[in-house]
Amino acid sequence: MDRNPNKSEPVGILVDSLGDIAEIPVTQIEPVPAMMTNGHSLVENLVKPGKGSPERRILIVLSVDRILRRFAVEYAAA
Repeated sequence: MDRNPNKSEPVGILVDSLGDIAEIPVTQIEPVPAMMTNGHSLVENLVKPGKGSPERRILIVLSVDRILRRFAVEYAAA
């Protein structure tokens, strides 16, 4: 199959299930610390619980752009 790197192709992501969708204040969204990135990370931001919140989990926000670029590189190499 001839693959043109300049040609865009549709991509889909299949999700088995989706839990609660939280409303998150912008003040809780933080960039990933430099020590946690190596240039290849798909993680874009971290969401930390607010002060006084009973929630203790840290949520990870993935970068759609980085995911698509990773797929494009792997697809081109195949």
